[in-house]
Amino acid sequence: MCTCVGGSFQVFFCTTDRRDIQLETVCRPRFRKRHDGGGAGGETEVGRSGQRQGLLSSEDELEQKGFEAMRTASGIAGSGAAFRARKRPMVTRPEAAKVGDHAAIEHLLATVLQRPSTLEFNAQLDEPSYDSGDRLIVKCDDEIIGHIRSSWRTVRMGRANFPLCRFDSFAVLPEYRAVGVPEALFTAAERRLSKRGTAIGELDMRDAMIGQNDDWIKCGRCVYSQASPRDILSQLSVEENRSQADQLLDPARGERSVLSVRHWRQVELPALMRIYQANFASSYGLLARSEVYWRWLVSRRAFDQIFVVIEGRDRLSLEEDGCRIVGYAVTKGHHIVEMMAEPSHSEATARLLHRACSDAIERDWHTVRFHAPACHPLHAVLVEAGGDLQRQTAESTRQMLVRLPETPSYMRCFASELLDRAIRGNLAFPVELGIQISAEKRQLILTESDAGLTDGRLGRSYVSCDRATWNQLRLGYCDAECALADGSLTASTTLAADMAQTLFPKVPLWRPPWDDLAV
Repeated sequence: MCTCVGGSFQVFFCTTDRRDIQLETVCRPRFRKRHDGGGAGGETEVGRSGQRQGLLSSEDELEQKGFEAMRTASGIAGSGAAFRARKRPMVTRPEAAKVGDHAAIEHLLATVLQRPSTLEFNAQLDEPSYDSGDRLIVKCDDEIIGHIRSSWRTVRMGRANFPLCRFDSFAVLPEYRAVGVPEALFTAAERRLSKRGTAIGELDMRDAMIGQNDDWIKCGRCVYSQASPRDILSQLSVEENRSQADQLLDPARGERSVLSVRHWRQVELPALMRIYQANFASSYGLLARSEVYWRWLVSRRAFDQIFVVIEGRDRLSLEEDGCRIVGYAVTKGHHIVEMMAEPSHSEATARLLHRACSDAIERDWHTVRFHAPACHPLHAVLVEAGGDLQRQTAESTRQMLVRLPETPSYMRCFASELLDRAIRGNLAFPVELGIQISAEKRQLILTESDAGLTDGRLGRSYVSCDRATWNQLRLGYCDAECALADGSLTASTTLAADMAQTLFPKVPLWRPPWDDLAV
């Protein structure tokens, strides 16, 4: 754009990017005041009249207004000198966030992902293990344009505990997604994960902005059943009558304990911790919860109600008064997001489901959704009541990407689980199973006290598969029997097939949604 002011031309260059604005003057007027000794006023080179002096003031005001208009239109405020200087965008490398970046991070996440809410973001800052350095950010001219958060937990896989790195809140401004910012962020996050040799990585599919590879396994954890609460109550009544009839036919079962359901109280937190830990020991996918984490989880109030089952009819007694709590259920709307009971009181879950359905009828909810592992017996009750069971792969938006490490330390941590499977499968020690992963040759060796994976040899009995199948077998997302049936896994001998089916079964991977509920 060209303008002519007082016989001079000025050229303005402006693009749509507010960082790429340049102003250059081709010919700037030379107004210079010349003072005469003892003179009362100054005169200019181009004239001495009062009209010419008035024109100078008008031109200065016009130029200043032009600067202000351009700065306002392009979104830049500041001095004219700063406006004239051409600013080139400077994109930084991924770096750890600082406490002072929290406000800008929250704004970025709200703009790109429309989550989390302010309450949820503040609750994340209060999490006991939170560290601002766990967030990776990318800046462009001091503006945050990309972000990914990693949170470290401990996950249970059968008899072994593994460190877990959960990646979430993966957000990049749309205009920077095609220039390598998402890849740079995720590569830096993976580098952090690799430093912990036994750590398992996890990424929500909703936040995935990168292409998938064989190192990341696509697996779902969303397992639930749903049905009408009235139909569920009818089916529970049928199951209760059937159980009473079986007890009359077989008196050796003994009398059933009297159970009552009531609301949970804050002072009974140790009871919830005890029941959760009893189920944690033999689970696949549950996260370890310390006492401080439990207190944070309860205080953030992301749930609606917590019900507990107690032994006896006295609903007013506390557990410390001799009233033992044997089960609990956490609800959010018409969802039962977590339900657990002591292994010796499995019938407590039916009482909790009965109470949740009664509340749903009072609130005029037409369905009740029960979240639990696929092997939970209450899923059959809901299916018999006319409901349906949604498996892990039913909702692709709730699927997870999981990465398992290939380090020897991972196999040492997994040794206790593999040894337990070998003992239950009556395998003779030492167990030697060759595994050909694409072109790589490895051999799994199990002794009575250790497990290891050697490179460069197979042996006579071995199985062959690609890397994606190998990772799914290690995770337990698919079993060797199904892999052998569909051809993704091949065995050199019958012994190799039997060992693979014993060591790599399908496990009930599941995690309650309570940890991920938003405020």
